[in-house]
Amino acid sequence: KGNGLLNVTAPGLKSLKIGGATRVRFEANSNFDFDDSIGDGKEFTLLRTRLNFDAEVNDHIRGFVELQDNRLFGEEADAHALDPSEFSGGVPLTLAGTGGGTIGNLDRVDVLQSFIDVSLYEKHSNEYDSSNLSFRVGRWRMNYGKQKVISPLDWLNQGRAWDGARVRYEQKSWRMPFWVDAFVTQLDEDFIDGGRGGEDEDKIFTGIYGHLNWQKGHTIEPYLFYRRSKGATTKPDG
Repeated sequence: KGNGLLNVTAPGLKSLKIGGATRVRFEANSNFDFDDSIGDGKEFTLLRTRLNFDAEVNDHIRGFVELQDNRLFGEEADAHALDPSEFSGGVPLTLAGTGGGTIGNLDRVDVLQSFIDVSLYEKHSNEYDSSNLSFRVGRWRMNYGKQKVISPLDWLNQGRAWDGARVRYEQKSWRMPFWVDAFVTQLDEDFIDGGRGGEDEDKIFTGIYGHLNWQKGHTIEPYLFYRRSKGATTKPDG
């Protein structure tokens, strides 16, 4: 696993940072479903590559874009070999010395994060007595608390991100610093009947999450979440 960060001077920008990371992980599973009657042993290698650009236009506007490619070693050869035209004498050309891993292309590069932050902060002489109201719109990785309910799932090769908008108010009080997030995200775009006169019932996930440092080493994190999914709603306790 490796990562890096590069500071770049760009005209018209306060700062531009270019970063990235590569992770290689080998996994071996045996009796994965705890059923000895089914042979399900698997061995595979995962590869994940990320490249991000973090641009500050000024003290109030920031843009962030992160690209990601995730794959299994050898998967492009398998996918390429499914094309009947690529067989010669019953043997896939990609497995006959033609280098399927580089000839095949599954187009796995995607946008993991892409958002814009706008901050309306108030400066004070004491840095511990300042406040900030910020707005975010786009796709980003949410991470709250112990990640029991909302997590970017970084263990997965592809990770997880949300599309939506967020408002955050932060107060850096000397005694009791806190911040509060209010967000709304769209989990799915659903057009019933293929969008031909049917009702649009999108899957929406929204919530409020707070973080309060009320004593040294002690925090309080109240939250309320709401999810709408095709007419049904769920309200986890906060």
